[in-house]
Amino acid sequence: MIISYPLFFLRLLLIWLSFAVAIYTALYVSGSNALPLYGAALVLFAGTLWWFDKKDAYFKSMYNAHWATKEEIAGMFVKQFTGREVFLGYAYNQPIVLRAGLAGKKELGHVLIVGPSRAGKGLNATANLLNWTGSTVVVDIKGEFYQNTSGHRQQVMGQDVYVLNPSSGAQTSRFDPFLERDTDEQLLASATAILNPDADGSNSAFARRAAFALFAMMKTAKLLNEPVMPFIRDCLSLGCKECMALLDRATDDKGVKRNLTFFLGTSPALYDWDGFAGDKFLNNSWMNLISKLMYMLSDGVIDMTLQSDFKATDLLKKPTSLYMVFRESDLKYTVHAFSSVLLSIIESIIKYYDLHPDEPTTPILFIFDEAGRITVPELPELTSTVAGRGMVCMIYVQALAQLETTYQSTGSDTIKANTHTKIYFAPKDAETAKYISDNGGKYMMETQTHGTGGENETDSTGLMARELITVDQTLQLGLGQTIIHSNEFPYIAGYRMEPFTLPQFKKAQTLPPAKVVKRDVEKLKTSASAQRTPPPPVAGQVEPGSEAPGAPAGEVLKPDDQPGGATIPFTPPLNEDTRQKLKGLEQPAAALKLEDDSGNEMPKPLPMDTEDVPEADVQAFFLNINRLQDEE
Repeated sequence: MIISYPLFFLRLLLIWLSFAVAIYTALYVSGSNALPLYGAALVLFAGTLWWFDKKDAYFKSMYNAHWATKEEIAGMFVKQFTGREVFLGYAYNQPIVLRAGLAGKKELGHVLIVGPSRAGKGLNATANLLNWTGSTVVVDIKGEFYQNTSGHRQQVMGQDVYVLNPSSGAQTSRFDPFLERDTDEQLLASATAILNPDADGSNSAFARRAAFALFAMMKTAKLLNEPVMPFIRDCLSLGCKECMALLDRATDDKGVKRNLTFFLGTSPALYDWDGFAGDKFLNNSWMNLISKLMYMLSDGVIDMTLQSDFKATDLLKKPTSLYMVFRESDLKYTVHAFSSVLLSIIESIIKYYDLHPDEPTTPILFIFDEAGRITVPELPELTSTVAGRGMVCMIYVQALAQLETTYQSTGSDTIKANTHTKIYFAPKDAETAKYISDNGGKYMMETQTHGTGGENETDSTGLMARELITVDQTLQLGLGQTIIHSNEFPYIAGYRMEPFTLPQFKKAQTLPPAKVVKRDVEKLKTSASAQRTPPPPVAGQVEPGSEAPGAPAGEVLKPDDQPGGATIPFTPPLNEDTRQKLKGLEQPAAALKLEDDSGNEMPKPLPMDTEDVPEADVQAFFLNINRLQDEE
């Protein structure tokens, strides 16, 4: 209870004055002269009660969490789509979006979408790809987004469409991830992203040491004007001794020489190769390099990275769509190619922004599907730096625990802190459910108790704090129901975004996927020119340029009411009559493929049988690296 004592005593004084006037009138005034005084006393008394109501004393709740009202989120409703908004879902029977200027922010901000497999995350991404008219980079593990949206983006929006697919035998555009990597820092970042030491846990020292050798190969290839990936493949096939000797003779570049010394602990000419077999640390580092690169040097990856049909900066200069399709059955083999390509694209775009801050550019939407299964290089840094550069990241994970597993605790916290909008589908794990419940806030609810003691009975009424949505309620969310937390708005009880409610969806279904077109560019000299016979595609795999088989339309389920607790105002989009009409389109709406449940484990590099290396040897190696750097 909050009491303003000056107002409280003033109200008592005025009430006492009204009674004093009434008593004085009763004692000393009679007849018709008394009526005006009685009236004045009554007006003073009633006016005092009315004016001071909830001003001098009032209850202030400790907690006031509530579900967002339609009026509170009015700015998220739009009458006409512009192609520059991001769909979040439905609320109050209308689509709600992120747009420039919402919540007083000129940029849209990043979005984190959390939901288990087959919850509808892919429907959200598909809807945004059918609407977003800027450039887009799509990590499309299953190939469904390319299959369902690339034709629309190419033929209706008039965009250039490229698809990268490193699986052998697949149709693919070409992109050399090292073409725009000009500095030593950029090449070393690429080497580190490919080898991903953090994924090795306690064995990370092997990959960190191997990164020096990989950098030397990359830098030498660029100095010799050789395609990088074929050159690396040829170097690895020579063995460690011959590879080091070749790199040492090929160039006098200080960066190459320095990193060869970092890798061996001395120059290749001075290293005791007779003792190589007994150098466990060096042997394990070399095997780490080979095991992680052996699949990245497949025919499919070589073909994809041999030269470039486009530059990363093309995405900034005109609306362009890039689909990165990684056949799910091959993902554990091609994941390192994914890292190098994506890192090159992101850093090239950021570099261009920094060098041309005043130049108008095309906004870019990044869709990182399954970002918890594969490591998006430098994702924490990306979310914390690029929002003001016209880039929007939509990050899709199956559970919040995946973020911590993939990006470590600090990276996970950074991603969650810099995604100002979050969409939660019904979680299947208690950790995600608890996070949702804890961040929804609390409200005060009335409690009544009844007690008996002997001949006495007592009743009492009080208030207690309660979560806006409990962990149990969160785990029991129905199919299609979502909780949307955007900027400073309260929790929004929403419904998933369904692309078949968009007017452009029907036509998009009739369009075939964009064809892979390769530019007539001069083919670079390659050291790996052997003729290749690509293997046949995996049965049932949808490759770029081919049409997917149709699928029967699935029924859209209406969410059930949730029992108990605070009332949660979930509403599905539109009305049932309209939804039934949408189901009756000439081609089945469910041609959109939902997420596949298979292979939910995060891909790991090829297992290695590494011998135990004394910790003292590892420490001595890195101390030697520091000494060599200090001498420079």
